[in-house]
Amino acid sequence: MPPIHYTVFLILLAINLLAYALMWKDKRAAIRKKRRTPERTLHIISFFLGALGVWLGSRSPLYHKRAKTEFIRWTYLFLFLNLLLLVLGYWIVNQK
Repeated sequence: MPPIHYTVFLILLAINLLAYALMWKDKRAAIRKKRRTPERTLHIISFFLGALGVWLGSRSPLYHKRAKTEFIRWTYLFLFLNLLLLVLGYWIVNQK
């Protein structure tokens, strides 16, 4: 059985790839004037450890949702909470 660190890493990678893919899909839908991914959905995945993927989606090359300061504020908050949760979890697991 792989160590817990590898499992957590793979789960985080999968969640953040999904988050980035949702940002990419929403950007394409916006350009093509198709049905969009609701911001609420993007916030939910950000909250559940996908904030890094959403944050990267707001950067180059997508630059998606950069003009929406409220969305970016929430993304930064969720990114901070995700990092805090990971550090706290790491600390708890490595207690002796």
